[in-house]
Amino acid sequence: MSLRLEHVTRELPDLDGEPVDQLIPVAALGELGDLTADDIIHGDSADHVSDVDTPERLLEAWLQDGPVMRRDLFKSAKESGFTPRTLQRAAKRLGVVRSSPKQEGVVRNKWPVFWSLPDMSDQD
Repeated sequence: MSLRLEHVTRELPDLDGEPVDQLIPVAALGELGDLTADDIIHGDSADHVSDVDTPERLLEAWLQDGPVMRRDLFKSAKESGFTPRTLQRAAKRLGVVRSSPKQEGVVRNKWPVFWSLPDMSDQD
């Protein structure tokens, strides 16, 4: 069995939200024929990376219809290839509002946390 290591370049935002090309290593075992690292990561369409792939764009899309539980956002982020920490940084850049509605009979640190987009109507 052979091991092949390649790198794929993907444009991701840096801490200031500016797009930066980042190299992602991809290791594969076995015979891959003509498959490249892009094929492994992206399947048939190696050029599928778009604005919606950035954590900020995904978070905006997920929150466009109103507040969402943080744990659900973290689960969706993981399924999209982003860590909870990456999503937290994106939330900070977007000014995401966090809230924990009071739950009678439940200890405060067990209240669910909801994230929502800031109300832009208050900003002039």
